[in-house]
Amino acid sequence: MKAFCGIAFEKNKVFLSCASLKKGNLQFLEEKELALPDEKNFIEKLRVNSEKIEQSIVELEKRHSLSFNDIFMELPAGLAKEIEAREKIVFPKKKRLTPAVINTAKKYLEDKFLEWDQYCLHNIVLDYKAEGIKYSQAPLGVFTKKIELNSLLIYIKDSFYKEILDIFFNMEKKFSGFIAHKISMFSQGFSAIRENQIVISVNDLNSYAGIKDKEGRIYQKEFNFGIKTIIGQLAKQYTISTAASAQLLERYGSFKNIPYVKEITIKKEDSYLNLSTQALANFLKTIFSGNLKRIIDEALQIIPGPERDRAVFSFLGPLTIKDGFYSYIKKMLAYRVEIPFYKCRSSAFGCIKYGFFRPLEDEYQKKRSLLERVRKVYQEYF
Repeated sequence: MKAFCGIAFEKNKVFLSCASLKKGNLQFLEEKELALPDEKNFIEKLRVNSEKIEQSIVELEKRHSLSFNDIFMELPAGLAKEIEAREKIVFPKKKRLTPAVINTAKKYLEDKFLEWDQYCLHNIVLDYKAEGIKYSQAPLGVFTKKIELNSLLIYIKDSFYKEILDIFFNMEKKFSGFIAHKISMFSQGFSAIRENQIVISVNDLNSYAGIKDKEGRIYQKEFNFGIKTIIGQLAKQYTISTAASAQLLERYGSFKNIPYVKEITIKKEDSYLNLSTQALANFLKTIFSGNLKRIIDEALQIIPGPERDRAVFSFLGPLTIKDGFYSYIKKMLAYRVEIPFYKCRSSAFGCIKYGFFRPLEDEYQKKRSLLERVRKVYQEYF
């Protein structure tokens, strides 16, 4: 059975997700979290912890009786650069536009706009123009002597990519490529890529908003709010240690409406504190909603005014698996909310999803039948 692993880093931890291919669909199997030393340099962090990561990958393979054919890694935010490239490609004679012709045109853009020492991670075509007509999707079948492409090229240094390959070579694992952070967020949060989507990920130390407008551009904003912010506010409110506050959030944090009074007792230095679960849930909602409103307001500013009412939201991160989270969010927001089919603590599974399907880059391949797609996946075995 074909199987995959996705790796997503946060500041002091790494998430490993695994999935298998069943009848042409990816099936999420498990997500594992590992604590890591806080290395400032990403490559050094991977190198120092490569043995620990490899051991965890092997454990996942054994537990599910699988061997991971491909390992995709989410590239942390801020490490990739991007450029919007527009170019007209002229053919020697009229050609019928096919996926192969489109791929050649895209490669031409990469060769022209990227330096020799830059490695292209994603080449996302925002629009096409052929025979004087502008298309949002590849105009397959059109006969033309020239085609104009407007692409978003997301890239890193080639030397950076090669260093990662060397680390995986020493781990004896197949590295199948990076997925940009904002791309894997979208792939995790939404079942399909559509217009005016906003995905918000609340992590331990900070939050990210990924915003996609109707033109196909994907933006990303970082916010100074995370789980640690909530833990700090809880510690201050109840004058307890941050360790006790973290345990309180982990064990009793909830977004449910609690109709009855239930008290919990927690140790507070040399004494004990009796705390109502209702009070805890209300305080958590107050902290979260105030910061979330700020994030949403800033994210919506990127979408043109007339389109904002049609925005669709999705959410990622540890808080999303708390009781009552989505019920609370749906009441709080006057927007449609899409709940990810698989609720995970990270976007590592989204990294796998995008690495396998690549809907933004291979949208013109969608007309292949399911049989053709499965045959392509399994061709290495025949």
